[in-house]
Amino acid sequence: MEILSRRNTVALLTGCLWLTGLSVLAQAPARETVGMPGLEVEVIYQDDGTGATALNLAQDMAIDPLTGDLYIAQNGANDVIMSLNLNTMQMTRFGFNSQGLAFGSDGTLYFGVSNFILGAWFRDSGLIRKFAIIPAIRGMDFDDTGRLLVGEGSYGPTGLYTDSILEVDTGDGFFQPVFETSAAIAAIGSEFSVMTSMAVDTAGNLYAGYNSGLMVKKRANGEYTQLNSRPIRISGLNEFGLAHADGLVFQYDSASGQLFAIDENEQVTVLAFGDALRGAGTSVNGLTADGDAVYFAGDRNQLWRVRAADGGSVSQVVNADRATGTVSGRISVLFSDDPLADASIRFQTGASVQSGPDGSFSVDLKAGLYEVVISKADFADALLNIVVNAGETTTLDYPLNPGLPERLAPGLSAEVVARYPADPTLGTSDVVFDNEGNFYSMNFGNGTVSKHILEPETREHLRSYVFAQGGNLGNSFIVAVDASLNVYASTGNDGVLMLPPRGDETPYVLTSDAADPTIVRDQDGVNRVISKVRDVDGIAVRGDGSLVFSSGAGGAPIPGFPDGTFNSLVDYRNGVETIFSRGVPPGAAASVFANNDILKIDDQGRLMVGTSIGNVARIDANGVVELIWPGDGAGKPDGAGAFSGLNNDGNGNLFLRGLTGDGSDNTLRMITPDGNNLITVAAGMRQCFGGFAFDRAGRDVYVSEGGLIIRIFTQDGRTIADNLLDPAPAPEPVDATNYRKMVQTEGFLPHPEMN
Repeated sequence: MEILSRRNTVALLTGCLWLTGLSVLAQAPARETVGMPGLEVEVIYQDDGTGATALNLAQDMAIDPLTGDLYIAQNGANDVIMSLNLNTMQMTRFGFNSQGLAFGSDGTLYFGVSNFILGAWFRDSGLIRKFAIIPAIRGMDFDDTGRLLVGEGSYGPTGLYTDSILEVDTGDGFFQPVFETSAAIAAIGSEFSVMTSMAVDTAGNLYAGYNSGLMVKKRANGEYTQLNSRPIRISGLNEFGLAHADGLVFQYDSASGQLFAIDENEQVTVLAFGDALRGAGTSVNGLTADGDAVYFAGDRNQLWRVRAADGGSVSQVVNADRATGTVSGRISVLFSDDPLADASIRFQTGASVQSGPDGSFSVDLKAGLYEVVISKADFADALLNIVVNAGETTTLDYPLNPGLPERLAPGLSAEVVARYPADPTLGTSDVVFDNEGNFYSMNFGNGTVSKHILEPETREHLRSYVFAQGGNLGNSFIVAVDASLNVYASTGNDGVLMLPPRGDETPYVLTSDAADPTIVRDQDGVNRVISKVRDVDGIAVRGDGSLVFSSGAGGAPIPGFPDGTFNSLVDYRNGVETIFSRGVPPGAAASVFANNDILKIDDQGRLMVGTSIGNVARIDANGVVELIWPGDGAGKPDGAGAFSGLNNDGNGNLFLRGLTGDGSDNTLRMITPDGNNLITVAAGMRQCFGGFAFDRAGRDVYVSEGGLIIRIFTQDGRTIADNLLDPAPAPEPVDATNYRKMVQTEGFLPHPEMN
């Protein structure tokens, strides 16, 4: 058991902020844009409008060798190629939706046209014509010998050589692959696809970027290697841009807000970082360079320029000798002051150091900007930016997260109770307590139900074991238990199982009948299915021992229900099944159920159900439906997100698990007693869905979190609700001025039924 008491203020927390009754735990403020010493970083063009000269979703860039104008390929709302006079900053429309362009030395412009063909503009004649049938163009460039190289992705029509770099003859348009993803996969040994950018350097080395954030270099000798692949994503993707000039390959990672340079020795340098460089809604971007400057833009309607402050070249700044500085600090465990030994602190240059027994570390580095990755097994990686100044010490004290929520309300602490693989909790999606004070978890990741034994007085976690496995439990997301310790779960979408208690810790080994999935036998040959109600994603046990099933959008007709059990609660008493509720509140015309999901019950016998659209409802013993919180937040200060869940702390207080209304954060929140507002218990969680259960009369809550089960508890012995309604003093705001944290908004675990 890992007790992680939140006794001290940690750098990224800035206290508890109240907004219209909604308690949120504020993040550190946005960091300013920082450039490498010797470089200037500035916005040189901005047009936030939608007019003819608006900058919108740049995809590639190139500089006209004859005029010096900057051409920008775009694929957004203003989806045409634009040209910018870099002296007057006058923007002009050229035309054509495009995601790749390049200039030949004679001023001929080659460009992708609407994801279908390669076009060319012959300046002398003014002729624009189709040049080659190459679809899905994702970047292009000329090498130093005059070869035209074109990246062909796989978004759009299928071409002859998807996800390849092609050499195109500028005389007759003949093309052939010189870089193929299949060959790169075979050489590197890992899977990747969907090429989104490319570049070529002076030595003829080829670079390909993929939408997973992976970068692959094909050296001139034919060898493949990975370079500076990017872990941060926006909307599941990282489509960084690539360019080359003056011996450097430039990489703009707008998902993390960083600009890199990679030299001929594959040394990586951070040129600039900042929150303003992050994409607002996509990681797509474009960039180019001419040696004197680097130009780049993402989806924020801003064109950036990086150049040497003294008028020299960017490469001179990158390659200049720099004195060293020191980075030292202490790595600890989040929400505690406990030191974390053997944590790895890695820098983009390849330098690394490990923390000692007291969590401390120290390393000397050349002055400049750095990307830092702090990691340790069973902890979430942290990705940071720091500045190292010559002759100075940069202090980097950082609390690494062992899988807990990033933020807790004041007065609360957290611990990891069970962790996979030490405990059988892979893909945990629900927890429920029995009347002996132990709890069960459903683990759809490995298709098991686990039982977790707690010490009766101290509530210390003693051990966990597999209670049941197999029988299509991998498609079951819920678990319930009655007063006789019978355990209930669904068998995929084909029915409900009942598993009586066993005399020892030997697990049930379940097998679905190959011809009839509604038959699931244990190792003794006993069919354990008690109901054929389909798509049961919630089970509640009433005080009298009867059951209620939450049957969602897959509740197809079965015997006794010719109209199906779609979006319904089904009453089960002694083998007799009836529809208990279709989710229509009194006086309403429509149901609030929509693929209703996890189901819980309070001490008064009222049912609490979540849905795929975020609506959470309570249904009393007479079947009267009350919409507790609308998923879209209509009339409320915030929404609840898809597949939200509702439960009661045993004291009449309702708690809601789901997303924030904008979908940016996974949270556990309490609904205020007046029903009008939300107060955050925990935020920055791994899942937005899943069951949670209260213990010790509302002082503890156990939460399913993927491979973990966590416990959130109070420090002063009051209930969680009391702490939220009468909060302890918030910690003093502490601004992490010595580093910038790159927030990973991806990597959250989606509900298995979400596309």
